Amino acid sequence: MRRILSVAAVLIAAASGAHAQGSARAGGLELSFLRGGEFSARVSMDPGLAHGAALFIYGGKGKQPVALDARPAAGSAWELAARDGFPLTGTLKIAPAGRCLVWEVSCANTGREQQWLEVGPRVVLNGASVTHFFDGWDDYEAPKAKTSSERLEGNMPLAVAWNAAACVAVGLEPSQLVSYLRQEYEPLADGSARLAAIARIVVDPGKTETVKFVLCATPGEWGKYEAFEAYYDSFPEWFHPRKDVDPRTHLGSTQYRAWPAGTWSPEICRRLYGGWDWCYAPFRRTGDIVGRAELWDYEPVRPFGKTRGKPREEYLAWRKEAFTAGARRAGVAMMFYIPAQIWCEERLARERYADALTTDPKAKTYFDTPWVTGNDNELRVFPYKTSFGEQSYRDMRQVAEELDLSGFAFDTAGDATRYTGPALPNLDARAWDDQVGVYCAEMVAITHLMDFVHTLKKDGRPLSVVSNPMSNGTYASCFHSDSAMLEGSPWQRGRTDGDHLRWKMGRKTLVWWEGYEIGDFVDLESVKPDQLARVYEGLADFTLLQSLRIGYIPTPNFTQGVGRLVRWLPAIVECVQTGWEPVPATRVPEPLWVTRYGRGLKTLLAIAHETGEPVRGEARILHQRMGGNALLFSHYDGRALTNRVAKGETVVPVNVPVRTPWLLRAQIEVVNASAVRTAEVRETASATGSRLDATLSGTGETALRIRVPAGMRLVALRVAGRPVQARPEGDAVVARAKLGANTRLAAQFASNLLDLPERALLDYPFVKNSKPACAIVVPKGA
Repeated sequence: MRRILSVAAVLIAAASGAHAQGSARAGGLELSFLRGGEFSARVSMDPGLAHGAALFIYGGKGKQPVALDARPAAGSAWELAARDGFPLTGTLKIAPAGRCLVWEVSCANTGREQQWLEVGPRVVLNGASVTHFFDGWDDYEAPKAKTSSERLEGNMPLAVAWNAAACVAVGLEPSQLVSYLRQEYEPLADGSARLAAIARIVVDPGKTETVKFVLCATPGEWGKYEAFEAYYDSFPEWFHPRKDVDPRTHLGSTQYRAWPAGTWSPEICRRLYGGWDWCYAPFRRTGDIVGRAELWDYEPVRPFGKTRGKPREEYLAWRKEAFTAGARRAGVAMMFYIPAQIWCEERLARERYADALTTDPKAKTYFDTPWVTGNDNELRVFPYKTSFGEQSYRDMRQVAEELDLSGFAFDTAGDATRYTGPALPNLDARAWDDQVGVYCAEMVAITHLMDFVHTLKKDGRPLSVVSNPMSNGTYASCFHSDSAMLEGSPWQRGRTDGDHLRWKMGRKTLVWWEGYEIGDFVDLESVKPDQLARVYEGLADFTLLQSLRIGYIPTPNFTQGVGRLVRWLPAIVECVQTGWEPVPATRVPEPLWVTRYGRGLKTLLAIAHETGEPVRGEARILHQRMGGNALLFSHYDGRALTNRVAKGETVVPVNVPVRTPWLLRAQIEVVNASAVRTAEVRETASATGSRLDATLSGTGETALRIRVPAGMRLVALRVAGRPVQARPEGDAVVARAKLGANTRLAAQFASNLLDLPERALLDYPFVKNSKPACAIVVPKGA
């Protein structure tokens, strides 16, 4: 029997659909209104896991919970009123969004003094049923004591509790900006436990503040990753690559191969899948990215380098040419570097932007060592609704108009340093604490600046945001970025450091930065050549595994001159651009791991291990988690793969060698999975065409969805030796087939671009005597 939660100091609430007094349902979670402000909760995958859900409000000045009365309002809402004379009214609106329930909480201050509040949903669970808790950063096994995390820098904004059957999560709706978020799990004396996400807000007299939260319930097999999947699916605009920005943003970085561009830049960038460059510090003085005449001449703390020492007109001409060369000659999307506009040269900051100075006693607010330009000392500033913020918006618009750039590169983008300066009363998303009082997190300013970048246009496209938030960067910096780097290698700060950034970036592009830093592993004065080669090979192999495990593109410092990684780059890039999936939907035995990219016929499965011996086993791909139908796979490189279909699974035998992953590609989707028992699938691909061959054994008739390779079209399909008609459906074609023993399927595809055999293309004499022998012309209207 479900337990009913009834607490005097909180409102237990849920409402959705046509009746505020009814129930709310999304995904696997249902909340039902009972009486007198009481609600129960039910998780369909494990009905005994959750008991109730409560809106919690706490007065920060009085240090006590706020007791509330509630009455139904129009639609799916409740009107709130505080008891005991506390000057607070508000509303709670609950509505489904994809697989989540959104709780929109509005708090209105009816008094004369500023209110400091804590607000957020708490879900009551059966403590005995919970096996694990995730606080946004770490996993815990069934905590026996209250466990909470308030690290805005780093945390995924979801608190998750789960067992093998079900998972319950509570957190922020991803569009929300808050300056404080606490995620916690608290076992209670009666055997229940509370799972909560609590934000702190500041409400001025006569004003209203609103925060949105989410609750969801999912299957439990893959723990917190189940909640991530529901979160991504429910709010795709924050976790999928934007289609309207420059598509090169979603490739790897060229890592200074185009900044500045050299003779070989076009070829290096093309071969190494570099789409954008991090155009580092293209200004003379930190805080003046335009290079305004009145600010040009000043005495630096350290001497200017050769380039920044040029006269103003000469430097600006050099900069303009450098951006044009990278964009036009190297074909790279040039990203104008800024230190997230949170640093400014010291004298400039003090003399012109004193209202923007950040003085958080817990943060580094002053650089007196070389950093951004090397010639300045820098002070920390707040670039939103301050004099420096207003100047930053003007300056960014101006350089976007003057230079051949495709976006901005935000360095130091992941901090949440507290601003308490004179602009504070005009800021949104303020919070409070007992050390500095009211403040606004730096994250709020940075994400507003990122949003401003997306309002700027080049060639009809919004400008892009690429960022360096670090793994411990804020959720909002990641949600508002189009692509990001991890400033480090795949092994720095531990094997799973990059996972934290991946969770917050969702299905968007991530790249490794830095390089091998070989001096960390060997004594460069004494190491022998063969020893050095082995170290490089081992680090490159680990980079390959890590890149496929969590979806990062290795940059040129990892790939240039490393043939093995260069050969794997097309596959890695395709995986990352297809989109990392938090739930692999595939079971493999230890020590194997599996990572899934994409869905349906876009599915790619990376399977590998990190041991010194080959590993044999089976990969069991779950139909229900893959959309319900049976997917049939080949190796990524086209080699034949045997698939066995039974009991809702596609089973493939694996024999994974040391240091070399298996990568599988979905080729055929069998709509009636019971019609097929086994299948051997292979693909023969070239630049000008592709052929898919499959031998299927089964009984009965079924529709087959067949993957069409990118940039190609189906020209012939034969089943059991006979031509078969197929109709296009998205990136696939659909045909019906009657299966028997060893039914052969052959699909032939041709390039949409190249109308000649691959051999003829490769044999064409583009170069003679080391010189170009032809010109490639794109016809008008092509």
